[in-house]
Amino acid sequence: MPPLGTEISGLTSLIGILLSKYLEEGGDPVKIIKHLNSVKGDRPVGLGENRVNSVAHGIAIALRSHLKRTGVIASDQDISGAEKLELWEVSRTQYCPKCYSSNVSYESGCSGPTCHDCGHSECS
Repeated sequence: MPPLGTEISGLTSLIGILLSKYLEEGGDPVKIIKHLNSVKGDRPVGLGENRVNSVAHGIAIALRSHLKRTGVIASDQDISGAEKLELWEVSRTQYCPKCYSSNVSYESGCSGPTCHDCGHSECS
């Protein structure tokens, strides 16, 4: 958790407060998980299936785990194959595999991204 008084700490607390109020008022937890999963930050942590793309994404992971553990959603109720492919495509195209910068583009027919921060390219 970031130090108290920082901007990220305040925003994380705000997400928690709003999420709690939404759920207290009868909001659909599965819908909010899908929305939180879609938030991408500029500093992801982890790799592969353990990758957390943002604070909101981390909250979605924790909420889904809690809802599965408490039986609110079935343990086999997960994102569909199409949604998994879409999430993989988004993460594949947005980050450098070497430095995780989001300042990348696909150039010259190369199948991998070219990073404009560290210079990484799979084609050179």
